[in-house]
Amino acid sequence: MEKSQAKYKARHDKHQIKHIFQVGDQVWLYISKGKIQGEGNNLKPIRYGPFKILEKIGENDFCRGLPAYMHIYSFVNAERLRLFEPSLIEDPKEQSQLPSIDD
Repeated sequence: MEKSQAKYKARHDKHQIKHIFQVGDQVWLYISKGKIQGEGNNLKPIRYGPFKILEKIGENDFCRGLPAYMHIYSFVNAERLRLFEPSLIEDPKEQSQLPSIDD
């Protein structure tokens, strides 16, 4: 019995993702197209966020801060999260303005 349980545990652990997330990190939430319901679901994004991780629950589960209008459970497995990295193209300190009609 113990050999069998060890075999199943090894098979399960092989697919577990090693996370690098910590409390306070900004992450993207990935939702598969099958989970998105409603009209125009092919046009909806599959990546949402960035969201802040509020707490770690267990080995591979996290609680993230979500707005109330999303109606999504706030606990998620690490396989659905990706670390948020700011864009390399846009500089947040730089204020770009479009030229006005008067120029």
